[in-house]
Parts: sequence; C-alpha cells; structure tokens
Amino acid sequence: MKGQSAFFPMLILLLLVFSLGKMQGEAQTCSFPTIPMINCSKQSCILTCIQQYGGNINGGCIDNDTCCCKN
Repeated sequence: MKGQSAFFPMLILLLLVFSLGKMQGEAQTCSFPTIPMINCSKQSCILTCIQQYGGNINGGCIDNDTCCCKN
C-alpha cells in the first residue's frame, strides 16, 4: 500500500512538468511576444503581426485565443 500512495503524487508532478514544458516550447517558437486574439485565424493573425511589428512578419495561431508572430 505504501508504494501506491507515493505513485499518485509523482504522476501529478510529472504531468505538471510536461505540460509546463509544452507551453514554454510553444511560446519559444514565436519571435515576438504572443498576442491575445479572440477567434484567431491565420489571416487575422498575420495582419495583426504586420501591424504590431511591421515588415515581413509571418504569423499563426497557437490556439483559438493566441497569435504567434515569427520573423
């Protein structure tokens, strides 16, 4: 029984570590800070990136609410 009681806290800890690492990996792929955007679409994200940062900036949605701009 004692071994099983330590299993669940370790499982939760591992899940937290991996989920935080995934979020940081997504944010690191952006050249600039992410932009909050309701109902993000590829086209609206690209236009927002160009307006926000200027030049030849490409963009894409990380999820439905976040735009990521790249050089």
